[in-house]
Amino acid sequence: MCQKLHLTEEGLQKLVAIKASINLGLSTKLKESFPNVIPVKRPLIKDKKIQDPYWLAGFTSGDGHLFVDLYKAKTKTGFNVTLSFRLYQHNRDAELLQSFINFLGCGRYFAPSNKNSSYFIVSNFSDIDTKLIPFFDKYNILGVKAKDYDDWKRAWLRPKNYSWKRSFNNKRHYGDSKN
Repeated sequence: MCQKLHLTEEGLQKLVAIKASINLGLSTKLKESFPNVIPVKRPLIKDKKIQDPYWLAGFTSGDGHLFVDLYKAKTKTGFNVTLSFRLYQHNRDAELLQSFINFLGCGRYFAPSNKNSSYFIVSNFSDIDTKLIPFFDKYNILGVKAKDYDDWKRAWLRPKNYSWKRSFNNKRHYGDSKN
């Protein structure tokens, strides 16, 4: 970008070719504007085994989702709380998402038939407690997502006698804020 090649016709063509190879490809308008573009070949990644735990932490910093769901239920407190961790990717990255199950020793893989994306999820309380939280405490999530992780972990660590009802009624439970 320092040489400003993207401002030339050839440079613009190269950028559009890269865009054409990414997930959903080009919009209809871009296809009309660049009818002769040839998508860049994506490199074939043969070894999809995660070699470094920091890579997964970094991947989570960019694409991870930490959910805290609080909803009314017919329980003693009148509420139920669930936590989950998810990573979404295009279906072509199914092998990568499935590799997280072996790497972390927990989780499940889902590929909804009506979507082009699939996801890895951990929602089992025991797995969150014994595998996921220790993992991310050791291999930190960075950036803005670190604040989400702190809120998510705080929600996990709430004592059993915590008044989720009060939080629910005040709409100040963890998960409301998206950092």
